[in-house]
Amino acid sequence: MPELQYIVVKNALRYRPQLVLKQRRLIHERSMSMGEDDPTKPDYSKYMPKKKGKYFDTKMRPLRHARLHNREWFIGQIETHWATKLQAQWRARMGRVAADVEAKRQAFYAAKELARADAETKVRAEFDSLETLTEGSMKRLK
Repeated sequence: MPELQYIVVKNALRYRPQLVLKQRRLIHERSMSMGEDDPTKPDYSKYMPKKKGKYFDTKMRPLRHARLHNREWFIGQIETHWATKLQAQWRARMGRVAADVEAKRQAFYAAKELARADAETKVRAEFDSLETLTEGSMKRLK
């Protein structure tokens, strides 16, 4: 039993003339030249291209992840997705800046209108107070 591993290795390393490339080719040619009904004849039909149907060969659709799709197409989809994300973020930022500028402009014009209205009320109140004075008064002339 202790020598079993050595015997196995010795048998594996032994020279076998039937495994030489020239001999394997010869055996392969002989098998290919045998009759059509030979059961040992290799069948290469599974490696030949088959006619594709209009639909899938099975009822199972191919999986929708990267390993079963064209790699270039899949990377293109990812790049398009992230380019769209970046554009959306940039446009959102520019929109916020424009909205801030517009809000400041509207606030300025609202404050300006409020100040004008306040000044107008003061002037009108002063004018009305001066109009109520008597005719011969010196204050009215001023």
